[in-house]
Amino acid sequence: MDAATSPPPVAKEDYERRCFDQIGALMQDACRDGLERMFVKAATWYLAVIIARHGNCATADVLRQLGVHLDHIEEIERSRQTEGCKPH
Repeated sequence: MDAATSPPPVAKEDYERRCFDQIGALMQDACRDGLERMFVKAATWYLAVIIARHGNCATADVLRQLGVHLDHIEEIERSRQTEGCKPH
């Protein structure tokens, strides 16, 4: 494909939303069908591929982002628990 027929670049926000939508749907399927281990196997394989392409220093970036996500999930859970305790 040459420059004249190449599709335009995807906006970062659009790409991120598409990733979350598609990966989220696959995760929901895995949870529904009891295939969580298979999902984790595939997801970690692709994380390993990314790390291999960008060098081992990318491992720290992946682990840092994982920590950020875990903190965010914990924050959401705390917020939900607090909201559940509020008098109506």
